[in-house]
Amino acid sequence: MLWYRNVRPLWNKAIVFYVEYSLSVYRNFLNIKGTVCVTSNYILSIVVSVYYGYPLLLFNKMHSLLLFNNLVDIICCDFMASTRRLGIVYTLLSTKFSTRLLLKMPSMHNENFLSCTSLYSSGNWAEREIYEFFGLLFVLNKDLRHLLLDYGFIGFPLLKDFPLSGYVEVFYNDKTKKVTYAPLELVQEYRSISFSKNILKC
Repeated sequence: MLWYRNVRPLWNKAIVFYVEYSLSVYRNFLNIKGTVCVTSNYILSIVVSVYYGYPLLLFNKMHSLLLFNNLVDIICCDFMASTRRLGIVYTLLSTKFSTRLLLKMPSMHNENFLSCTSLYSSGNWAEREIYEFFGLLFVLNKDLRHLLLDYGFIGFPLLKDFPLSGYVEVFYNDKTKKVTYAPLELVQEYRSISFSKNILKC
């Protein structure tokens, strides 16, 4: 591993130069309204509004000195206490320059996103999953079918205001010989739980 120790400082300098150039591109040429920073692992992190999402994805993929040609994942988070409740994070990878980019977009629940499937075909599965569990609509996505939930399912399970018990219960009915949906009936009421007590102490 001696060669790795000798090459690593040079590689770090190259990444720093590349990141500094990327930052200048984002700030000067795009004039985006957002924040651009670099994490400790030399990962670019950009926070922009929903309206700049698709143009930035297109720019990052097509620019000859960026070439983020691989969409690793799309993540959705629910920040219930915030005014812009939902947030989407696109994780992009440049296989040529071996760098990553985090594109973060906070949004309201009623805002729509432009689908990135025309740029990255791997984003279709993640967009379907986010639409199913969080209710965010991706415009121009032609395949927003359900993945894990039934087509008649009401609500979005990964939102923090969704009840833990749900609204309906599903069971197999021996009389009708089919799966039956019925409104959920709780036999006993929930116990009052105090989170102020430390459960580790006896």
